[in-house]
Amino acid sequence: MTPSYIKIFSNDRGCYTAGPGEENVFDLYDYGAGHLIDLQINGNKFVGYDDYTPCRFHGEVNGDEITFYDDGEEKTFTFSFSNRIFQLRPPP
Repeated sequence: MTPSYIKIFSNDRGCYTAGPGEENVFDLYDYGAGHLIDLQINGNKFVGYDDYTPCRFHGEVNGDEITFYDDGEEKTFTFSFSNRIFQLRPPP
């Protein structure tokens, strides 16, 4: 089951990224930078487009970790949810 709305708060930036979705496609708005992010979720994998940079990204969720590749930066990032705190971890 996919949620109908996503809302994420960034402690580093002090703002939300949030928006509605249908099926597995979300139209998110970054309230800090004032731009749109398209996100499509398929199981534990996702793809998207950030119109601020502009670039595509894709990734995967495995347990408490999210790994994604940012086409604009040409880098892979890994994030971890531990004790409900979202932490950025350097790539291996």
